[in-house]
Parts: sequence; C-alpha cells; structure tokens
Amino acid sequence: IDGNQEFVGQGLSNLAGAFFSGYASSGSFNRSGVNYEAGAKTPLAAVLSAVFLIAILLLVAPLARYLPVPVMAAILFIVAYGLIDFPHIRAILRSGRSESLVLVTTFCATLLLDLDFAIYLGVIVSLMVFLYRTSQPAILDVKPDPADGSYHHSADTGLPDCPQVKMLRVNGAIFFGAVDHVENILRKVDAENP
Repeated sequence: IDGNQEFVGQGLSNLAGAFFSGYASSGSFNRSGVNYEAGAKTPLAAVLSAVFLIAILLLVAPLARYLPVPVMAAILFIVAYGLIDFPHIRAILRSGRSESLVLVTTFCATLLLDLDFAIYLGVIVSLMVFLYRTSQPAILDVKPDPADGSYHHSADTGLPDCPQVKMLRVNGAIFFGAVDHVENILRKVDAENP
C-alpha cells in the first residue's frame, strides 16, 4: 500500500469536488488495509465492499448491537497493525541520526498531541533537517584523475596538490542558504594556501 498515493488521491478528489459542489471525501486506511489483506487488486473492490457493507448493515445490524465495542476496536487495531511497515522503520533508524530524529519526533507527537499538529511538527522538523543538510554542502579537494583518457576530477587519486591551482568541488546545490558555509570553507582554504 502506498500511503502517499492514497493521500494524493484523496486530495485530488477533494480538489475536484470543490469546483463541482461535491461533498468533502475521505478514505480509510483501515479499509485499504482490509482490501489489501483480502487480495483486492482494482478499485472495483471499494464498490463491492460498499455493496456488501449495505447488505451487512441490513441483515446483521440488529446482531451487532450485542458485539462489545472493545471487540470492534480490536478488529481495527489488528488491521491497523498490518499497515505498519517495520522493515522500513528499521531502515530509517539505521540510516542516520537526522532521519531517526524526524521519525521519533513525529511518532511521539502523534501519541501526545493532536494529529494535525503532530503532522505539522513532523513536516517542520523534516524541513529543518533538509535545510541544515543543504546549507552545508560537502566541499572536496579534487585532482585530475590520472587514468588515460579520463577528464574527471576525483578526491581519492592520492596525487599531491598543484602548487598554482587549488581545485575544489561542491557536492550539492549552491543556493542562498549555503553561501556562508561555502564562503567560510573558501576563506579557510585561502588562509592555509595563500
């Protein structure tokens, strides 16, 4: 299940509905999880599940009032548990501190705060990590690759520096947020090798 695609689909349906006086729509990740577990492959599954839901409501609704609410909640929890992508979470936690910070912050915020504020907090922390990372691009001391016919520059050639020209490569985008970092590195290089 691609959660991003589900959000995009719901957003586009609400956007289109705004122009045609439609009702605001929403989808249920639990319903998507049940469809996925049942082996549904096409959007027709949503139509058929709606038809079956109507039939169940008409035939079984009188009996459902005897079903305890905790049992219904347990069914939803079981379905929701299947939507958690544990291998992806482990990969994020192993990938680095900043990604782990975003994950843990968003997770704790969803447990302790309102859901909309928790999502905003996760987006803000993610944006701060991204801006911090892009504002400090790696600047490498490079030299021409000694291989025959190669016109590339590499940081791991093992060659000594050229006494006349210092070659540096900026690994990342140069934009206004990275100006101070790049300027400081260039001034430091200039001070070490005037």
